[in-house]
Amino acid sequence: MRKNKQSLLAEKVVAKTDNSNKPEKKRKEKVVLSSLRGKKVSGYLKCDRCKVIHLENWIYSYTDGTTKRLCRFCKGFDLDKAKGIKRDLLNYCVDGSAFGGKRR
Repeated sequence: MRKNKQSLLAEKVVAKTDNSNKPEKKRKEKVVLSSLRGKKVSGYLKCDRCKVIHLENWIYSYTDGTTKRLCRFCKGFDLDKAKGIKRDLLNYCVDGSAFGGKRR
């Protein structure tokens, strides 16, 4: 016996909605800084980013409960990333070359 067009379409719709075999994708929670203001710590501590011991460090807490110790050189990179500011290496270079000066 031949099925009509409406019953075939209804079977397709039921088959599409009845995909309970596929596992649901779990989304990772986005880890961001909970506060842009860190706590300054004096003393010799190892930076978590560059792995160098510095005198001045800041401790920043993240939304997943972790903390990072960042030196004064590395904290600018992470703060810019948290604010959504895109910068390149030239923004972090030290001024003082004679190329930009007005010497003659």
